[in-house]
Amino acid sequence: MILVEGTVETYLEGRTEIAEAGSVVYFGSNQMHSARNAGTAPCRYYVIELRGNEV
Repeated sequence: MILVEGTVETYLEGRTEIAEAGSVVYFGSNQMHSARNAGTAPCRYYVIELRGNEV
């Protein structure tokens, strides 16, 4: 996730952190994770999904 505007509270396997605009956050598909807007203004972010070839 690339955070463009705002502030996001991230949760990753029991650990909570705050991400500000300009941050890059990685969540593995097999990890318990979430993200929520932690500010008073809207936030904007891009999610990039990476996939590998199954053999």
